[in-house]
Amino acid sequence: MRKIAGVLIVVTFALLCAGQAAAANYNDNGNGTVTDSDTSLMWLKCAVGQNNDASCSGEAEWINWYQAVGEVNATYNPAGAKFKNVCGTLNSQKFGGHNDWRLPTKNELTTLVDKSRRPAINAVFPNTSYSYWSSTAYKHSDLLPNYVGYVNFREGNGGDILKHYEYCVRCVRDGKNVTCAEVSNPDYYDLVKKVKNNDKSVDFGALRLAYTKTRDYNPYGTDDSAKDAAFDALNKKNYAEAVRQAQAALEKNYVDPDVHLLCRIAYRETGNAEKYAFHTFVLQGLAGSLYASGDGVSPETALVVISVREEYFYLNANKLKLIKTSLFSANCHNYDKADVEHKVTGEKSIVYFNIDIPYGLLTKSFQK
Repeated sequence: MRKIAGVLIVVTFALLCAGQAAAANYNDNGNGTVTDSDTSLMWLKCAVGQNNDASCSGEAEWINWYQAVGEVNATYNPAGAKFKNVCGTLNSQKFGGHNDWRLPTKNELTTLVDKSRRPAINAVFPNTSYSYWSSTAYKHSDLLPNYVGYVNFREGNGGDILKHYEYCVRCVRDGKNVTCAEVSNPDYYDLVKKVKNNDKSVDFGALRLAYTKTRDYNPYGTDDSAKDAAFDALNKKNYAEAVRQAQAALEKNYVDPDVHLLCRIAYRETGNAEKYAFHTFVLQGLAGSLYASGDGVSPETALVVISVREEYFYLNANKLKLIKTSLFSANCHNYDKADVEHKVTGEKSIVYFNIDIPYGLLTKSFQK
């Protein structure tokens, strides 16, 4: 067993009832990953550091929490050549064909506990070491803010501990979470056709994600000439020209909420109730799917966007003025942190956007 020097401050907690995880339906995917059909989570079969073979031979790597989650710390995970982000490394490797690996929460780790076994985990995870990091942070007091949950698979219990101690890592991904991984790939153009036919059953979240698979998807720098011309015509109250240019913009990007908002205004001003109602329906669908992805209050509940346009749309819709924005990574995800000020009340706040999808495309473009 790994020896850890120093005073160990641990708050023990009760895990799941014995044997609860034993009923889980695990499937060894044959590529170093295991899927739990009960939770839809996909796990690394072997801990980070072990050999990716049938028996998970070798020793698991023991690292501190900052290295496990990919957070810079001047003492324990300094920026530069020695910086570690173990789940992030799996993402850059597209391990198992995926790029959304992350550190699991404590609750997710506890689903693996099987107290009828020693170690207390299903045999589909061979050669399992004892203690594993989670991403779940705790703050016992202002003097003790840096605690994180862990699970000990020696007996199936655990607690929380200071971040600088060293434990093992088993990364996880959301098998059914299409916000970070692959879409079931409904055809974008088929979905657009359904929307144009006023099909109220269309999943607008799936539509937005399907658009990211098309050749026109460019979240950071596409040709906005038609869109700009549409807004210029709208400002001049040339509504017919505004609509004409808007339709040209929608041919390339039907999920741009700004353009549907423009059409809604133009048709309202020209008294076309049917078209006004249609673009209201589309705008509500697009905005609704964005709002349903999170509340933006924290990185864990960040709004999942597919483009910078969607960030500005959200800010404008909520009367928020952008003061500054900064990019950071945590838990194997990428975020935009927007410092904002309410245009009416002057209240300052922070909005978090999950930018895994557009950032992933940007990263791929640099690798070519």
